[in-house]
Amino acid sequence: MKQLSKLLLMIILFGFSQSNCHSEDDKIFLISLRKEKIELTYFPIKFKEIIDNRYNRITIGNVQRGLFNKRWPATFELDMQAEVQQLLANSKVMGNEYGEYTIIINSIWINEITYRSQEKGVVNLNFSIAKSDNGNFVIISSQNVILEEEVMDATTNHDSRIALAFRKGLSNFQVTPKYKYLNEKFVLRVNNS
Repeated sequence: MKQLSKLLLMIILFGFSQSNCHSEDDKIFLISLRKEKIELTYFPIKFKEIIDNRYNRITIGNVQRGLFNKRWPATFELDMQAEVQQLLANSKVMGNEYGEYTIIINSIWINEITYRSQEKGVVNLNFSIAKSDNGNFVIISSQNVILEEEVMDATTNHDSRIALAFRKGLSNFQVTPKYKYLNEKFVLRVNNS
């Protein structure tokens, strides 16, 4: 019974503590990457631009808020390019040894799943790394990263999970030999925004 009381108190406190992250009209939950960074020991390339190639450019998923875990749509505080640029600027992934590349964000989706005593935070990130070729882009690598983390409150850690997903994708790219590069032509999607 004592454990149940502690759990209920923690859920109530988490519900109230989330109030600093949502918009004033209380309809959209805002996430920012401005305090996050990617930790890689060595990354020899520089990203000159970020392209938002998502079908859905309005939301990036759902969070659960409050005592009854009501679902709220989530989005970034700034636009996608600005958020990812801040993340890269905070990180040590801006080498210039192999030239300049472009990150193309194809999709990002966050979600939360509630269990009896804890939640699971999920991020699904798909991005490509491309090189400019006479005004066109050639995709050399595509990364699809799915991360799941069981925690007491999943809402407060989506920013760090997103940064970790980028780190895993960049780390995967870093160890990909050049003969496995995709070398596919990039086509920009039509979106709903």
